[in-house]
Amino acid sequence: PNPDLVREIARTVQPHLLRVLSAASQTQRQFEDLELTAKKERKVVPYVADEINLTRLGPEHDFSQIMPEDLAMGDDVFFANFVQGDLSVIENVELTKETPSLYVLIDLSGSTDYEKSNGATRVQWEAGVTLKLMLRALAGQAKFSVRFFGDTPYELVKVESEAQAQQMIDMLLRLNHRNSGTDIMAALEQAVKDIGEQDNTNVEYSDILLVSDGESPLDEYRLEQLFNPDSKLRL
Repeated sequence: PNPDLVREIARTVQPHLLRVLSAASQTQRQFEDLELTAKKERKVVPYVADEINLTRLGPEHDFSQIMPEDLAMGDDVFFANFVQGDLSVIENVELTKETPSLYVLIDLSGSTDYEKSNGATRVQWEAGVTLKLMLRALAGQAKFSVRFFGDTPYELVKVESEAQAQQMIDMLLRLNHRNSGTDIMAALEQAVKDIGEQDNTNVEYSDILLVSDGESPLDEYRLEQLFNPDSKLRL
């Protein structure tokens, strides 16, 4: 784009919004390891499914899958084709979509009002990060939800439609800190509870991204329970 035009547009944007958008533009590399794109898979199943696939008889098949035309051959021809691997079988193929899920915990405690070295406050940086990740999630058809917190978790916000995304954008562009403390443990426990209550059909795993500038007491034993290898949760 024309640099002069970009500068002219930037001068019309409120400084608060500009800092949020600037943080969003610099977010990509920091969270490249977050998988936010749904994956479609084709799986052979032993029952009638979405698609039928015609292939050659292999060790993974049984005789019940052989095409009727091949079964109708004379014995000599049938066994000759069997030896040569020329028998056709029908496979039932089920189409599935594995949907990533990202749940973001955003700290709005009083200390997030402090300015970073570039003049943006910590909460403006948090808003920009959340904005960029939400757009990535929507583009990749991933599930996305946000819960803000301080010394207690606030309301859960799910983004599952364009209208909800627009509401979230408006919220993030106006986001501000609250005069409260920081309780990370309560926020994490609430996040795990929220995810457990969601419809996690075809969700391979759920990522919980904690964004905070503070410290608070953590129960290590409880964390190991919440994020054990079988929980399908990643913090």
